[in-house]
Amino acid sequence: MMKRGFTLLEVLVALFIMTLFIALVQGVYTGTTRSRERAVKRTVEAHTASAVLQRIADELAMSFQLPGRMDQTYFLLTTDSENTSTLEFTSRTPAIPSIRTGGDTRIRYEIERSTRGGDGDMALMRYELADLFGRMDLDSTAYEMLTNVTTFEVECFNGEEWVTAWDESSSSEPLMPLAVKIRLGWGDDEDNEELMETSTPIYSAAGRNARQ
Repeated sequence: MMKRGFTLLEVLVALFIMTLFIALVQGVYTGTTRSRERAVKRTVEAHTASAVLQRIADELAMSFQLPGRMDQTYFLLTTDSENTSTLEFTSRTPAIPSIRTGGDTRIRYEIERSTRGGDGDMALMRYELADLFGRMDLDSTAYEMLTNVTTFEVECFNGEEWVTAWDESSSSEPLMPLAVKIRLGWGDDEDNEELMETSTPIYSAAGRNARQ
């Protein structure tokens, strides 16, 4: 008795079923890989944001003004109509071998278009100017701290309330906020935003009030 082989139709049906199975497995694998990559990306961004907030808090805690150098050691906070802040102040930064000597440094944090991300991505930029008599727009060094930034809101505590603007550079006496609160958000868009918030006292302001 002769054995009957597979017909062309049966082979085609088997190939079709195998193709569907491979596509299903590949889809599950691709979806799992993308989910894992998104989770890793969120974790890295969260760690980066936490480190950035801690760095700003440390720098703010050491910020100061000098009576004889008010025009070089001022504390400035502005907030635009979209509640996005620009923060500039003078702080004492540690030395980094082969990079900087440390000491009195003017620092600015603001949101700008990212040079590393995609079109439209915004980044939190840090400008550092070691020469207090230099120009921030010409002589400073820029660092891109965090990309995909959706929120950068800063408030200062004046002893009675939190305010979104601070400019005492023209005052005859040093006048700085008692504390600063920062709200930082990031994500692909505002609907998928991650948020962190921190606040820190200004030790030089607290010390000034204690002496008065």
